[in-house]
Amino acid sequence: METIDLDLEETNELSFKLRIEGETSGAVIARLYCESPDGVMHAFLGNFQGDPGTVSFKLAGTNRFLNEGLHPAWVEVVVENKQFVPAKFNINFKKEISVQFESLQEVKKAAPVSVSAVSVKKTVSTPTKPISHTPASATKTSPLREHIAKKTATGIADQEMEEVARSVMSRLISKDFGGKDHK
Repeated sequence: METIDLDLEETNELSFKLRIEGETSGAVIARLYCESPDGVMHAFLGNFQGDPGTVSFKLAGTNRFLNEGLHPAWVEVVVENKQFVPAKFNINFKKEISVQFESLQEVKKAAPVSVSAVSVKKTVSTPTKPISHTPASATKTSPLREHIAKKTATGIADQEMEEVARSVMSRLISKDFGGKDHK
């Protein structure tokens, strides 16, 4: 059986010389059938042009419903409700040669990562003496009072000394923490 090579992605045109013998009074219809591997038959209607005995078949867009490869095909001619199959052949659909280009980025392998547990001991130092505010009536004198008493030796009462110390501490704290200067 003859094999005809066609381009799957282009419009192909097949032309055949057709000779009908005998008297015909009706129309003549010619169809080209091509069978796909799944058994579906695709029909292309023939066009009689120019020479009365020439029939042409245009096969356009075959890549939408046919695959690359060998397909059985035949021409069917219907004359006055009589069917004739004057030719059987194979059509080998081929794709055009194409070249595709894709750039690849080199991927650097990351250094192996290892995970291990490390124990960390955190020591927090706590003051040995907690800071406490003692009332003015307490018998124990604070180191700040003793220092101020030694420096000034004016004999200011403990209550006044404590108020001065609080005022000074308050100003120092407010300056350290961005507060306003209290007078």
